[in-house]
Formats: sequence, C-alpha cells, structure tokens
Amino acid sequence: MNVSIQHRHHQLPRVVLLLPCLVALTARAAQVVHVDQTFVIIDAGTNDGLNIGDTVCLRDDQNKAVGCGSVESLRKHYAGVKLDPQIALKLKKFNTADLSKRPSTSGQDSDVDQANANTQTHHLSLHYLYSLRTPFTYKIPRYDLNADTTGVGSLWRSDRFIQSSNSGTRMSYSWRWGDGMSIATGFSYRKMPRDTLLVDYQIDDPAIYLETITTASSMAIHFDAELERKFGDLEFLPLAGFDFDRSMIQFAATKKGGIADHTVNKMQSTMLSTSLRLGLRMQYWFGAIGLGTGAAALLPAFGTAQTTVTSSGTPKETTGVDQQNSATSNLKNSLAHQRNSWGAEWTIGLIGRF
Repeated sequence: MNVSIQHRHHQLPRVVLLLPCLVALTARAAQVVHVDQTFVIIDAGTNDGLNIGDTVCLRDDQNKAVGCGSVESLRKHYAGVKLDPQIALKLKKFNTADLSKRPSTSGQDSDVDQANANTQTHHLSLHYLYSLRTPFTYKIPRYDLNADTTGVGSLWRSDRFIQSSNSGTRMSYSWRWGDGMSIATGFSYRKMPRDTLLVDYQIDDPAIYLETITTASSMAIHFDAELERKFGDLEFLPLAGFDFDRSMIQFAATKKGGIADHTVNKMQSTMLSTSLRLGLRMQYWFGAIGLGTGAAALLPAFGTAQTTVTSSGTPKETTGVDQQNSATSNLKNSLAHQRNSWGAEWTIGLIGRF
C-alpha cells in the first residue's frame, strides 16, 4: 500500500509541469471572428499575451498561409489586426490566426514568407495631369503684312512659343507582387490652349482680315518599373520607364471680311517622340481607396515632325520665283514643331486597389 502511494506521489509533479506547456501551445492559435476590407478581428487579446504592434499570421480554409498583419487595437479577449486588402479578401470567419508565426529572418522562406512574397495587388488610378514642359514644342504662326521681308521671302512669322499644358488627364494600371516591386502602364491625354489671331490681310482694304487658328493635343502611353517603400499607409514609389507621345498640331488661316470667307492655308503636323521617364510617386491609402500624387522628368530621345500644308490662294508674298513653295516652306518653319530638350509633369488624383 505504501508503494502504491509513493508511486502516485512521484507522478503528480510531471502532470503539473506539462500543464503550462499545453496551455501555452493552445494559447498561440486563435480564430477570425470578423473580416473587413483592411483588418480582421481575432478571438485573442491581452490575456493571450498579445501587444500592440505584434505580428499575427493567418491561414485560409485549407490551412494555407495567406499573409501576416500587425495588431493595432486590443481588448482582453479580442484584437484588431491590420492587413493588406489583398490578404483580407482571402479570409473568412473562423479561419485560423497563428500567433506564434513570425516572418522568417534566417534567409530561408517559411510558408508565411512565401505567401507574402506571392501576394499580388492590382491598382487603378485616374489623375489630373499638369505638364510644366511637354515632350514637344511648337510656335504660333502669325501673318504679318507689315513685316520686313528682305532676305526672307514670306510674311509668315512665329508669334509665341508653346511648351506647357494645364489641361490633361491620365489613367493608369499597375500590377504589384510581393514586397516592393510593381509594373505600371498608363494612357495620357493633353490638350494645349487654342490660339486665335486676327491680322490685316490687305493694305488697300482694311475691312479684309486673316483669322488664324492653332490647336494642339497629344496622346501618350508610358511603361514604368516602380520600387515600393512603405511607411504605414504612406507609400513612396521611385520609378523609371519609357514614354511614347504622339503630338498633333492643326492650323488654319481663313480670309474674312469680304463677300464670303475663304480658307487660304491649312496645316497639320504630327510627331511621335520617345522619352526616358524618371520620377517619384506618393500614395496614401484609406482602405482600398487612396490619394496619389507624383512628378516625373522626361528626356526625349527620338522624334521628328511630319508637317503637311495645303493652300488655296497664297497670302501676299514678296516678288520672287516660286512664291507658293516659299510660302509653304516658311509656314512650316514658323510652326517649328519639334521635340523638347526635356519635359516635366505633375499628377494628382484617386487610386484604388483590388
């Protein structure tokens, strides 16, 4: 009888020693009780040893790691964990929250690290585009009846130099994977200011005048590689890429004031310019919607304008051989459509991720 009692006396401490270990192991797992766009609530809190800023990793219905988040709010038995929206979309109520997992720092990826690395996010944006310097330039042709034509042979002159636009828009799409890299592409449209000039056309008849109208626009496609740097909800994205811009300028000169209006000259010039893009974007997220802004420098490398002129009744030229060809050539020169030495642009607008 004494032997049996002594045997039980030695077994009890072992069970007591194992109980804290079992409690500790079971305390490191929790369940998701609520899922929102950018966070989940789990049924573990301060009583389970969680602190603000701790990392919590989560698994889906198949017990596959989908990613990790940080604890932002705490109660005794509950915690709010902030997540990337792409991770939150993969979670449901009753999924497992693993409190013992942490991103690997050994250089060998864990299953959670691999899930984070494979996370893909798609972004769409709509921005206002302001071009301080467009990748192309041109001048406004002006007919000057009183100009000194000595050695020039034409009354066409250049009035103003145009190289900026405050009427533009940009739509962009970017694909981001893992932590830090993304590929972006976008379409841009710029509208240049419309310019109208009214000038004298005949010295002997002041009632007759020439109206010239110059309009210009451009469409562009860009491709960028971006490197992401995150500071909470704020992101900085240095970028480098290429911009392909097609600019088009239209010009018309119409004689007015007589019996009927008469178009004297029409001109159209197009140019496809290729530029290197270097810039920085900034984004701040309010859940799945954010505000973005950025700036980029353009370095045009290629681009030659193709200009055509059609005439019907040439404005007065100085006397000389081949007046028609001289007028056409000088009209093209007065437009001076060419690529710019460098460009600069700024954008601001809304972004969304899914």
